[in-house]
Amino acid sequence: MRDTGPGFVPEELGCVFEPLYRGEVSRNRSTGGAGLRLTISQRILRRHGGELIASNHPDKGALLSGWLPTATICSLPLARVVIEEKLAEYG
Repeated sequence: MRDTGPGFVPEELGCVFEPLYRGEVSRNRSTGGAGLRLTISQRILRRHGGELIASNHPDKGALLSGWLPTATICSLPLARVVIEEKLAEYG
């Protein structure tokens, strides 16, 4: 996901996933944003074996790149079959 703004300040890149972090000093609870969206998004992806990374696009703007492993998703039915077979063995 990319926006068309100025991007992240280099010092921000290490902090953007910290809970309650707001990069823009004008943002606060009254103007919007609790500073949790990126934290929650990264945690969701990590719990599913993926990752979310923040960077700046070379042509300007913030860039968030995320991925989920397809092997984890594809192997879940197989894992269920293996577990069911093992349970059947032990009665």
